[in-house]
Amino acid sequence: MLQVSWNDAKSYCEWKGGGLPTEAQWEKVARGIDGRMYPWGNQKPTCDLANFNDCGGKTKEVGSLAQGASPYGALDMAGNVDEWVQDWYSEGYYANSPRDDPTGPETGKKRILRGGSWRSSSGTLRGSSRLETYPSYWHGYIGFRCVSLPAPTPTSTALVSVENTPTVTEKAAAAQPAPGEVKVSEKDGMEQVYIPAGEFLMGSTQEQADAAIQSGCEKKWIDSETPQHMVYLDGYWIDKTEVSNIMFSRFIDEKSYKTEAEEEGSGWVYNAQKNEWEKTQGANWQHPDGPSSSIKGKENHPVLQLWWNDARSYCEWARGRLPSEAQWEKAARGTDGRMYPWGNQEPTCDLANFGDCVGKTKEVGSLVQGASPYGALNMAGNVSEFVDDWYNEGYYANSPRENPRYSGPQTLGYRFPRGGAYNNEPVYLRSSSRTSADGYYGFRCVR
Repeated sequence: MLQVSWNDAKSYCEWKGGGLPTEAQWEKVARGIDGRMYPWGNQKPTCDLANFNDCGGKTKEVGSLAQGASPYGALDMAGNVDEWVQDWYSEGYYANSPRDDPTGPETGKKRILRGGSWRSSSGTLRGSSRLETYPSYWHGYIGFRCVSLPAPTPTSTALVSVENTPTVTEKAAAAQPAPGEVKVSEKDGMEQVYIPAGEFLMGSTQEQADAAIQSGCEKKWIDSETPQHMVYLDGYWIDKTEVSNIMFSRFIDEKSYKTEAEEEGSGWVYNAQKNEWEKTQGANWQHPDGPSSSIKGKENHPVLQLWWNDARSYCEWARGRLPSEAQWEKAARGTDGRMYPWGNQEPTCDLANFGDCVGKTKEVGSLVQGASPYGALNMAGNVSEFVDDWYNEGYYANSPRENPRYSGPQTLGYRFPRGGAYNNEPVYLRSSSRTSADGYYGFRCVR
């Protein structure tokens, strides 16, 4: 199978009850324990052993070239297609990686490909060869294989008396935090609010969608909010506010992380006079409006100039992940189908930061009157927020009822932010909005 991103490969392996192999798992299967260079030994590759650059110029059937089998009988581990593995890429990881069951760095920007493909030179077919690329990348020479995860071993076979033992339901109820209960993350100090398990109404009714179209939104985006449907989610914790500059700086300092804007040397800055976004050299999270700007005095404002990989890396460092679209929307609007976090009243500058309220971001945690039913703040306006899902225009028509999270295949090739930003019109602040609204992108995490 070709043309699969890392996320596509991961989703398939999880669907079949397994996962992508770690680098270490992949390499041991490929070369065994004797340090051989290739799966079959140290003999240089030939077209009888592997499918590589001059052997035909295209893929071969899986399981072919049995002479090139690994010591454990695995086939095509050199050539044919490059294979995704689980790990993030880090150039210096081997110098300090753990001896037992290494799983790669905690965060990163690129994932690793192993094995070489039909277009590779013989050197890339070595069992130790490592290539890296972005997890959203796919091509006609990238594939994957999965590992099966062993079932957990029972810890005890002793008989236990069931007399007066609480039922599963009673235990779950006793352990459940209260809706909107607050706790503080040990990792980044973020206050989090609890969203209880249960159903909620997701999306827009046709009447609401028609009204949004009449207000000026493009029909193709509004149609993606329909049909309104019932979704069940397990309980979870979500950050009470958007991640701030000061929180993000702790992550940067600890991980020595560089954002994509820093690596590229530019970001997108809003020109209010022209009402358009302009690519600006030197714009990044520390200089959100260009090289002469600063976050000094804005330590508690939401961090800006990030891309999806930057937000995901932070959440993984903070021992969480980006919320799914469904998790974000339930936290924003609760279970009663309300239009905005605070209810159905149209936005005002006391409830949200949008349009002409101030023309820039406000501190995270401001505008408490606009809190969601669970106490989450700034879920309408201020900055648009990344979620985990890929965007799929027709997903709601066939999405699963329980815990939906769309991980592919990609239809338009990008993620969608939620919530609207400080420069958006009220229609983009609706909790169900999935429109392509311009705005600075921030984020919050779930744990």
